[in-house]
Amino acid sequence: MHLHDRLDRTDWPERLTLLGVEDEDRAPLLRAVGAVLADEDLVARTTWLAEHYLLPWIGAWRGVFERDGFWPGEVFDPVMAGAQPLCALLATVDDVRAFHASRGIDEATSWASLADLGQQVAKHRAVTGRTGLTHFNWLRNVWAGCYIRLGRLQFELYRSDLDGTLPAPVTMLNTHIPAGGSMAPGLVDESLQRAPAFFREHFGDQLDEGGLDWLTCWSWLLDPQLGQLLPGSNVADFAARWQACSSSGNDRDGYYFVFDIEPLEGTALPYGVDELPQRTSLERALVGLWRSGGHLQRVRGRIRCGQVRVER
Repeated sequence: MHLHDRLDRTDWPERLTLLGVEDEDRAPLLRAVGAVLADEDLVARTTWLAEHYLLPWIGAWRGVFERDGFWPGEVFDPVMAGAQPLCALLATVDDVRAFHASRGIDEATSWASLADLGQQVAKHRAVTGRTGLTHFNWLRNVWAGCYIRLGRLQFELYRSDLDGTLPAPVTMLNTHIPAGGSMAPGLVDESLQRAPAFFREHFGDQLDEGGLDWLTCWSWLLDPQLGQLLPGSNVADFAARWQACSSSGNDRDGYYFVFDIEPLEGTALPYGVDELPQRTSLERALVGLWRSGGHLQRVRGRIRCGQVRVER
């Protein structure tokens, strides 16, 4: 793979738009690309990352997230946080697009799925104040090619027994909620209804003999406490769709996804509650939960394919 051929381009403005990169992140990102290309050692390292951690796993969705990935210390890159993994991801965009095309997936859906890169870069900036990339190993899942955005939600092929609530592990669709945009019930309905048919059409050979029966979601947004704290809200409606399989304490996700704070490692949560902003009903709800001594839960839920909410 020749990194210069892949990254020394004139069409970056268009490509960064398609990859969801926000205006504030474009110039720093392109400076990082230039700095990597100007250093032979960085070119060699970035090429190695692309050839060992990305290209071999395109189309090999099973267990990609669990396999050894980029070294976590790559975030401390002297050029920019996560610069080398980020350049490896940028260099292999067209390989993932080619895989999507081989599956009959249209260009708009392909780019919408890959635009998770821009979201991850923006989240790094929101948390740290600087353009960069922390969760490059998460993007390996997206770059496997079986992680697709369909409307409001994202879906990926996944294999699980849902914490023992199914007799054996089966292939299902894991559901993710990208940042930004409305969680209006109609938008969520459309995504949940669309996803099973899409994956049966484009990834039918990857499914179990029995087909595709389950959607799952593992998120703090499924915490039933949110329904009590925000009755009648879109967040409460989303949580009520799912039948809970298991849960665990996860105040960290509240800090990270709502307040753009990565809690200090080893520090008991919650902390600094009185300093947290309360601009939105969700922020006020979480602050109130923590002030009362409560804790946010990360819940794994399931819905049968073909339903938009669990039948109770």
